[in-house]
Amino acid sequence: RMKNVLKQRHVLLLTLAAVLLVSVESRLSDAKYQRLVDKVRRQAPSLTQDERTQLLFAAIPVQETGWDSPSSNSQGRATAYNGVNFNVILVHSPPLVAIDDPEALILGDPGNLNQKRTISNGQLKGLVIDLLSHIQDNLGCTFSFYYPCHQYVVNTTNTSSQCYSSEFASVSSGLHMMDTARVDTEKYSVGTFEGLKEEQEADDVVFYGGGPSLCPENHCFVASNVKVTENRMKEYFMTQPFLHKGFVLVVNSGDLQADFFSWAYPFMGFVWVLTMGEIIISTLAFCVTEGYGVGNALTEYKNNPFQLIIEAFQWSLMLFLGAASRQPVTHAGRTLVLANLFFVVLWISVYTGNLNQFLLQVPSNKQVERIEDFNPIVKSSKYSSRHTICVPEAQKSVETFLEIMELGFEGKNISRVSGVDLQDCMYKVYSGEATATMYDEPVVVHMLANQFYDNALCGQSGGICSNALLLGSQRCICPEQREDGTCINSQNNTFDPISQGDLITTGEIFNDLGYAFAFPRFSKSLDYLAFSQVILFLHEGGLIEQLELSWLSTVEDLACAGGGDEDPISLKVINVLGLFFVTGGLMFIGFVIGTIEYIMRFCMVVMTCLFTCKERVQQEIADAIDDAEKELGEPEPTEHEVFVDSMFDSLDETQQVLNQIEKNLTKCVKFSKKKK
Repeated sequence: RMKNVLKQRHVLLLTLAAVLLVSVESRLSDAKYQRLVDKVRRQAPSLTQDERTQLLFAAIPVQETGWDSPSSNSQGRATAYNGVNFNVILVHSPPLVAIDDPEALILGDPGNLNQKRTISNGQLKGLVIDLLSHIQDNLGCTFSFYYPCHQYVVNTTNTSSQCYSSEFASVSSGLHMMDTARVDTEKYSVGTFEGLKEEQEADDVVFYGGGPSLCPENHCFVASNVKVTENRMKEYFMTQPFLHKGFVLVVNSGDLQADFFSWAYPFMGFVWVLTMGEIIISTLAFCVTEGYGVGNALTEYKNNPFQLIIEAFQWSLMLFLGAASRQPVTHAGRTLVLANLFFVVLWISVYTGNLNQFLLQVPSNKQVERIEDFNPIVKSSKYSSRHTICVPEAQKSVETFLEIMELGFEGKNISRVSGVDLQDCMYKVYSGEATATMYDEPVVVHMLANQFYDNALCGQSGGICSNALLLGSQRCICPEQREDGTCINSQNNTFDPISQGDLITTGEIFNDLGYAFAFPRFSKSLDYLAFSQVILFLHEGGLIEQLELSWLSTVEDLACAGGGDEDPISLKVINVLGLFFVTGGLMFIGFVIGTIEYIMRFCMVVMTCLFTCKERVQQEIADAIDDAEKELGEPEPTEHEVFVDSMFDSLDETQQVLNQIEKNLTKCVKFSKKKK
């Protein structure tokens, strides 16, 4: 029973192996596939392990040669690839692969069809080229190098021999060039293989060196910054990654524009929170220690808590600014003043130290700082719908990444600007036509160094001189000087400034993927396994890490060639412009308050004068009336008339007294009746 179980397991394993190996031969029909599986099932129980493997490799013509490293116990396959030649399709992507004159304008030989560019003559170089040299030394094979370049038809008799970056710098073009080596048997019905080759070469878009003849015996692969993705693993045999890198964002870091809080940049936000907290705590302490009691500094406001807090806050703030508005009376108040002054000393010391460090760096500003700043759902502090990303047509992986990223944006998209290639996109970012672009970090850093920083397209002097040999605005306009210091510009050089600032990388690396060699999946040979073994062997020996150190630069290594033209870093108005605004604002507020107080005092004085004047005018009017009556000649009353008037007045007063007595008697009568 146990033997039957083992046999069944062997059959299942062999069937699974058959399925995996059959996937190598994409032209195998379903009927052939079924016959193969039936054959394995019938014969497998009576075969040994080696016989089963031989049967599968005989049924499916797959060649797995393999390789034995120098440290392997067996050396039987150490020389299996001696003398085998591989056609390598390169993609121009310095510092990984650098092809001299890829446009074929000087050297000619588009696509390197005639092998003018070789490793030995130095016209092919880069990290990948050095890696291939080490692989060649270990495997014993040889390489012929090509790169993608279309044969564009100019007229009926001539074709264009110029190559374009949209092809030789595109991994997609390199893979497409290798795809042309695959003969489509479903499309073509010619019986012989040579006939298939001729018909396909005449019909397909032809690359220099492309077509079925590119992969003799399926010995070809693409080498450059070929990323290992899920789709590519389905279409090609990918080796073990020899390098792991990812995308990096490229932005223009321009001069920092002055704003209201420029003076506060040396301090981080929590320092200002701490400062306000200290002032508030000091305010409450002054309210308690100096606001209650007899004869204290704030005792006069103890019956009005709101005004007490206002006065205490003003006292604390003035102490922080170094101009105390009051003197403490209690010992607790004096201690608080001492603590406030000590805090101010510490604050000034920390600010001065941070300001010194701040001035060692050129103030700069970036529109975005990371790829997440383009997310319309999260909307970070740097997000803006006006931000754009330049997408290079030659580097299609950028567009693919953005499409995947936008799947989580709920139907919203990132604004794009089209560029021919990565260099074109970086120029658009530098000139302000786009906010950012992205691509593989090694390629981006190398292009920054060689196309921008080395050509003085950076810093305050960024721009292009009419004499390309002169870098920077000062050297361009003033290449020589007389003894008196005046400039000599005999060639009438002109300088065209492009932008203020530097192209830099920002944020963390994202879309981290491995770089590998891509072999044709339609191939019956599994040569990629041997290459993977060599790559792992070189990794273990630390050689690939040495190649990284030799070829890959970092952003910290970049230096602007025109940087010497810039002024030395010093304290400028931009650093403290906001402080002037704050000081001017406080002075203006004080002036307004003083003006209001003056107007109120003036109004009070004027109103007092007006009331006094009114009384005087009324008195003068009354006096004038009396004088007028006298002038009219009315006789003064006689003594009899005066006596009669006084008698009438006395009678009126007596009548009022009698009325009052009558009211009182009436009340007494009512009270006596109630009592009875």
